[in-house]
Amino acid sequence: MNQIKIEEMLQKIVKDGMKRDKKIQKIEEDGIRRDEILQKLLEDGMKRDKTIQKILEEIEELKQELIKQGNTLTRIEVEHGEKLNALFDAYKFHSEKLQRHEDRFERNEKIIDRNSNEIIYLKSMIQ
Repeated sequence: MNQIKIEEMLQKIVKDGMKRDKKIQKIEEDGIRRDEILQKLLEDGMKRDKTIQKILEEIEELKQELIKQGNTLTRIEVEHGEKLNALFDAYKFHSEKLQRHEDRFERNEKIIDRNSNEIIYLKSMIQ
């Protein structure tokens, strides 16, 4: 009878051992899955880091391009400002010259009108 109890106890110990082995195997499998998940998360994190680094580099390139365009725009504004000033000066000069010609033209018209009147008067005196 003791023998039977011992055998039953051994069988129970073996069953318990097998259950524990299954639990341990499940824990190991879960650990492997977690390791795989962690590895994937790590790889994804590294990919994100690379992507963020690329984005930061592109932002820096864009900043440099904006600075370059700003400098170009400033240069264009200065050059065009100088050209506009030159055009305005030329316009002013030509306007003043035109006004002087108009004034002279008016004086000449008055002289011509006066001379025409004198010629008419003189012709009328002769006849």
